[in-house]
Order: sequence, then structure tokens, then C-alpha cells
Amino acid sequence: MTCKEKEFLYNLLKTASSSIYGFSSPDFREKAVFSDDKQKQAPIKNDEKSGYALPIKNENEIARKNSPSNIEKNIENPLENEGQKTFTGEQTLKSPMNLEKLSEKVKVCQNCALSKTRHNTVFGMGVENPYVLVIGEGPGEEEDKQGLPFVGPAGKLLDKMLNAICLDRNANCYIANVVKCRPPHNRDPLKEERDACRAFLDTQIHLLKPRYILSLGKVALRNLFGIDGNFSLSPYRHRLLEYQNIPMVVTYHPSALLRNPEYKKPAWEDLKFLRAELEKNFPEYKNKFQK
Repeated sequence: MTCKEKEFLYNLLKTASSSIYGFSSPDFREKAVFSDDKQKQAPIKNDEKSGYALPIKNENEIARKNSPSNIEKNIENPLENEGQKTFTGEQTLKSPMNLEKLSEKVKVCQNCALSKTRHNTVFGMGVENPYVLVIGEGPGEEEDKQGLPFVGPAGKLLDKMLNAICLDRNANCYIANVVKCRPPHNRDPLKEERDACRAFLDTQIHLLKPRYILSLGKVALRNLFGIDGNFSLSPYRHRLLEYQNIPMVVTYHPSALLRNPEYKKPAWEDLKFLRAELEKNFPEYKNKFQK
């Protein structure tokens, strides 16, 4: 494919995305650079992080990419090459946007198959400009019925976890999910489902402007960092990461704690780590919390 052909397809997709969402998706860079395909190409693998097809040179390159040293580097700065996905302000939006308008767009979204099985969309719940934005994987049965995030058994546990470090969805934090519709039978959302909701979540983060992000479980982390294949949550825990220039802490999903009580102790360590960060940088966050 020639450079001009690629540029034509890119602009076509960008226009279609803007028409659907009402704003330009962060997946489209301001200035995309293309080149003509070489006559002999390496095998192609879809890169989940960027959504583009990348050539795989050889098995040694794959091994190097997944080596401990490179994984550690990616943990330190997981979005080093993801500048095109980071909101820089109003220039990324086609028209002025607020949470209410974004919620209305989510309600009528039909960008993936989950729109056909949902009862309600679950946009999020909490205060604007929160001290902490909590990101889970997706709505469950109760959330789908009520249209609110984390209202089932895992939600009750989450509220207790947040209250333990003086956070509350009605006072100083906000709760959202990677996908806004319930996957059937509470399965993990598929890549195409996560991708369909990605612009909604990124815009939500941009509008909320949280001081910290608390990522719950593997699905949320996979979506935010574009992690391929199976991975352990442990290397990402109990340390300060960053997403869209916002400090982020990772811990286990409350549903995992219900299934595996042995995870409760390390999850509490993660929460204490987040509490220490908040107390150091925003000690006033507790003022709005009431037991």
C-alpha cells in the first residue's frame, strides 16, 4: 500500500470516528506519518497498545520485547510512546464537552455488540474533580439493572475499602469502568469492546481531572496500558505508575478479593500506599469524608 492510500484510509476513519463520538478520538494522532510498503514485508501482528499493525522481525525481537528489563521499563513509563492517546485539552475535542453530554453519548452508543444485550449503560458515579478516580473492568448484573457502578457484592466491598482510607463516592472520589455495558455472564470484555469504549473513558478522565487513579484488577490495567497476553498484577502493585500524566496505583479487583480472601492483605497494603500519597500531597482530601 502506498503512502497516499494509507493517508486516505486514516483520514476516512478519523472522520468516521469524529462523526460517531462527536469529538476526535485520542487514538488518532494530530499528525500521522506514513510510508510506502516495502515489497517484502515481515509477518504482521496487531499491536493491542496502539491499534496499528506492526511487523514482527523475528523471534529474538519478541523475546527482547518481553524481557524482564523491557517490562520493567514499560512499567516505569507505560505510555512513553503513547503521546497520541493523551488528551492535551480542548484541541482534542471536536466540540465543547462535559460529563452530562458525554453520558448522553454513552447511552445511545451502539459501537459494539454489548449494546444489544445491555439493560442500562453504566457511565459512572461520584464527584467532579475527584481526589481519586477508581477504574474497574465493567458492569455486573446489578449494575446493569440499576445503571450505577459497583452496587453488587463487589461494590459493597469496594465502598468499605475506600472508606478505610477516607474515600467515598459521594464525597471525594469517582467510580467508572473500562466498558460502560455489561458483558454477558460477567465475562471479561473483549478487545473490540474495550476499544469501542476507550474514547469514552479517556474523555471521562480528561473531564474529571482526578488527582490520582486507582486501577482495579487486570482488565482495567490491560486496557490502560495495552498489555498483551497473560501477565501478573504483582509487578505493577505497590508503586506509583502514571496514566495521562496522572499518578496511578494498582490493586486487586474487589471481586477477586471475594473469590480469594488471601488477596485482602496485599490489597490493604496498596490502599495504605495510596493513602500515604494522598496525605502527603493533598492532606485536605479527608475534610470532605464523613463516616
